[in-house]
Amino acid sequence: MSLPRRSFVLGLAALSSGCGFSPIARQQAGSPIAFRSIDITTNNERLAYHLRRALAKAIRLSDQAPNTLLLRPVLVKEGLAIQQDDTISRFNLQLVTGFDVVVAAEPSAPSKQTGTVTSITALNATSSQFTTSTAERDAVRRLADDNARRILRQLQLNTL
Repeated sequence: MSLPRRSFVLGLAALSSGCGFSPIARQQAGSPIAFRSIDITTNNERLAYHLRRALAKAIRLSDQAPNTLLLRPVLVKEGLAIQQDDTISRFNLQLVTGFDVVVAAEPSAPSKQTGTVTSITALNATSSQFTTSTAERDAVRRLADDNARRILRQLQLNTL
């Protein structure tokens, strides 16, 4: 790269660094999202654990917070590649999570915010049961992390 072109690129980088750009969904340092609790209604304890863990990284839990986050995750497993002997070699996993933000003191009051997020992933099934179950556990973790990011994005956009 020639010296004038390199100088132009460096000058452009220096000028654009002070333009004030900030991502729209970035949480402000002084105003973290806070909830009194995160309530998850599901019979899949591993899924509930991963969702709670992923959300706890960005949400502050406080007894003084006025709101509670209610989650209703549903995990759907569907066979994609079915062999001639009826064995399934590939699965789609879909996690659909409905969420509500409610006033903690008045759980029967209408929701302050409601929404649904969806994430999809796939996994291969092998003849080894251990390998397939490990792949499925990893896929559930990825789905929970992605759902948590999507929920946080919607919550942050609502609080701007």
